[in-house]
Amino acid sequence: MQHTGTALLYGAGIFALMLAVLLYPHTPDKLMVVVRGYPVPADIYAVLADTDAQLIEKISDRRYIVQYSAAGDIRALYKNGAFLVLNALPKAGCNSAAPKPPASPFVRIQS
Repeated sequence: MQHTGTALLYGAGIFALMLAVLLYPHTPDKLMVVVRGYPVPADIYAVLADTDAQLIEKISDRRYIVQYSAAGDIRALYKNGAFLVLNALPKAGCNSAAPKPPASPFVRIQS
């Protein structure tokens, strides 16, 4: 029984490590920047000051998508007050805002 708990803990650790490696910005292009913000969100323009980053989209009061050049240093975003900087995931999947293809007229809906 002791070995099962150790194996689960080991597996969870490996999973967390893989997730961290995937989300860490290796080649910056589009990044998601999370700013500190309780009770009031930090100013994203202060975080982007003196960097090559350009604001693309506001996701929420604390999360923004920015375009960042490959020559830029991500540490500058942290120095300016960013809480977390991750690779921006593409808009695809279940929660996508991308337009859906029209429904086929040949599909029968069963009730």
